[in-house]
Amino acid sequence: MVRRSLVIAIAARKEKRRRLKTKRRLVRRRRRQTVKAIQDSENWVAPEINQDLLTEILARLPAKSVMRFKCISKFLLSLFSSRDFCNRFITLPTSQSFGLYMSLLDHENYSKSLLLSSAPSTCPSSLEFDHDLTIRKMRGWYLRAVRGFLCFTVFKKARVYNPSTRQLVILPAVVESNVIAEEDVYKIFYFICYDPVNDQYKLLCSITQVSDNMLLEIRSELWVFVLEAGGSWKRVAKDFPCHLPDGLELNMNGVLYYLAWTDLHTSCVLVRFDIRSEELDMLQVPRKAGDVLTRLD
Repeated sequence: MVRRSLVIAIAARKEKRRRLKTKRRLVRRRRRQTVKAIQDSENWVAPEINQDLLTEILARLPAKSVMRFKCISKFLLSLFSSRDFCNRFITLPTSQSFGLYMSLLDHENYSKSLLLSSAPSTCPSSLEFDHDLTIRKMRGWYLRAVRGFLCFTVFKKARVYNPSTRQLVILPAVVESNVIAEEDVYKIFYFICYDPVNDQYKLLCSITQVSDNMLLEIRSELWVFVLEAGGSWKRVAKDFPCHLPDGLELNMNGVLYYLAWTDLHTSCVLVRFDIRSEELDMLQVPRKAGDVLTRLD
């Protein structure tokens, strides 16, 4: 009986030693694996993400996040400023609600004009507007918009504003205009438009002077400005019939349409401006007595 108990005790001690050795081997193995993993991680280089995939991912960020991330690195600043990213960001479907802008004009004092922007609202049947104070001295006769850019006039100079980035660009005056040089009183209209083929934004400027005599003769010039570095005003369609824009306009498929008058009595026309070729043509608008002009869109 004593011998049997002794055998059992010896066997138990051997088993305990075996388990202890096995545990120590496992600890040493795991330690070696950990050290090797650390060494491998120090030499590991993450695979480069394709720029198209990176653009696709970042284009889904909210506009505010894109503006913040511009400060992280020069690479992100360059990427977010590129036309490819901007076009993708604009065309990508999103669940975000877009802002609505409203321009209130004082016809007697343009300096009192206001630009209102809609505040985020959870109720689809109502809108709340705030006075947008991000544009200094907002004023002008017409407020025009295309692809998220706003164009308005201050002291007969065009200003282009990006509500997302709050960047404001003031375009130079048309200094070579004969109408401006020879006349003290004239009307100036700016139309902002987009060329989808060449991916360019342009401004069409119409400078018009109406004589004070009984014939109310119209004299006009057309100028184009490409919104890019080093851009300048260029006169186009010098032989195009003189006309006074009515202010109603529509951008569609690379073409700008606007209503105009070739005289101030009966001749209402539709002017078509091909944004890419910068060519214009004119279509007579049929009217009857008592007709009222309405927006085309």
